[in-house]
Amino acid sequence: MLLTPHPFREIFSALLPSGRVFQWLWPALFAGLLSVGLTAFLIKLAPARGWVAVPGQNRWSRRVVAQFGGIPILIAASVVVVFLPVARSVINVLLLVLGMALLGFVDDMIGLGPKPKLIVEVLLASLAVNAGILHPLTHTHLFNAVFTILWIVAITNAFNLIDNIDGLAGGIAVIALTQIVLLAGLRTPVMMLALCLLASTVGFLFFNLHPAKVFMGDVGSLAIGFFLACASVMTASHLSSLGSVLLVPCLVLFIPIFDMLLVSVTRRLNGRAISQGARDHTSHRLVLLGLTEHQAVSILYGIAFIAGVLAFCWERFWPNWGVGFLALFLIAATLFWLYLAKLELPDSWLSESSVLIINIPAFLLRVASRFSALVLDAVIIIVGLYFACLSNMDRFGSWTLSRFGLAAAASILIKLVFLIASGCYSGKWSLSGLKEIYPVLKGVFASACFVAVTWLALATSHVVPFSLILADAAFTCCLLLMARTSTRLFDFLLARLRAVPAKAPAGQELGAINDALLGETFPDGQISKNVTDKIM
Repeated sequence: MLLTPHPFREIFSALLPSGRVFQWLWPALFAGLLSVGLTAFLIKLAPARGWVAVPGQNRWSRRVVAQFGGIPILIAASVVVVFLPVARSVINVLLLVLGMALLGFVDDMIGLGPKPKLIVEVLLASLAVNAGILHPLTHTHLFNAVFTILWIVAITNAFNLIDNIDGLAGGIAVIALTQIVLLAGLRTPVMMLALCLLASTVGFLFFNLHPAKVFMGDVGSLAIGFFLACASVMTASHLSSLGSVLLVPCLVLFIPIFDMLLVSVTRRLNGRAISQGARDHTSHRLVLLGLTEHQAVSILYGIAFIAGVLAFCWERFWPNWGVGFLALFLIAATLFWLYLAKLELPDSWLSESSVLIINIPAFLLRVASRFSALVLDAVIIIVGLYFACLSNMDRFGSWTLSRFGLAAAASILIKLVFLIASGCYSGKWSLSGLKEIYPVLKGVFASACFVAVTWLALATSHVVPFSLILADAAFTCCLLLMARTSTRLFDFLLARLRAVPAKAPAGQELGAINDALLGETFPDGQISKNVTDKIM
């Protein structure tokens, strides 16, 4: 009797080949237990030595909490790795990680400015590239080297930014490290360090979950972020396709990248320095909407987990369907980003304005909002066509996928013309009532009829793929309607989790920014003053 290969069996054999499970299990277990002991000792010692973080304007916590929690994590992982027969490349990476930890420790102690930190980060990233950590993006070594340095510096600081609420940075590190180990497997030498760092971070996380007894600090967040950036590059070097090389590292580190973009864009557009701390991160915005800290962190854990599962399944098991679900995930993430970016935060949560505020004329903002709506709808049309092809794979899918670029371009052109003609962009982009559904239905199914008639007229020698055309219309229509109701959907989902009713600041409706950025108009024909002045 033949046994069908099971995905979990494949995962296990890929991760731990040749019976090497015990070779890696015991060092990781020891690293985790050592981290627990060292972190508990630090919590006892910190108050007497003054190693505590006190509440401040740019801090979320209102309690005095022990800091330097990254030190036990790094000591536990380093002690285990040093006593193992690891490759020279692993020792090089470990030394660079400890160098970044030293930078973070100095910053925790005396508060370095952004420029000195950036110089040291670029130097350490350059040393990592010189040690052989290179993103295999193109065939040009110089371009790959520059891109890798920028990637390492960006991810290092992005991970540092998410260390802003109890348990978030530690939990995201555990999820990201797990994804890296699964994607690359223990055949890669540096994965031993990843596994030990994973175990030691789990040990630290026991004390960092809300209410936290210890904070990671820059000594931990910069070092772990640096390692995640380097490890993601080394993982990408084992992937085959260009899409995997580009997207898998981004999916592994999705939450740090998501939060970095949210904070950087909203701070800059409001005239606030990107490097200056404030309580305006993704987690803080979720709390503003009425969630508890635990709920906010759990949501971000879930998003990071979904991104990692998509990356793993796309790369290992279901490449065709994985691309489609990945596109859906990125569309949903974009809409959620806009949903959070729209919120007007209390002034006490923000840093002082210190740079020039970007004021965009209302006319240009209206043009940009219409264009962004068209771009998003074009992406949705492509995704709808892709799922239609997969659902008809036996009859027309493989034929269409082989010419997907041409089919997608034609689909975008035809559908957008009919959607514009049906009045989908003359008013609100988002849906507020049933009557606003009809233009979308009319535009999509009118375009389907046009395609069917044109096919009959111009391609009489081929079988008419009516099932493909109908599936394309159905998928596209559903996706367009779901995107247009995203604000209400997020409101509904968060309301189900809300511990206390969320109160939006005066004059700020929950859907204002999302609607304005995607083509919302108002009774007086002007974009909302909030959007004109702040674009957020």
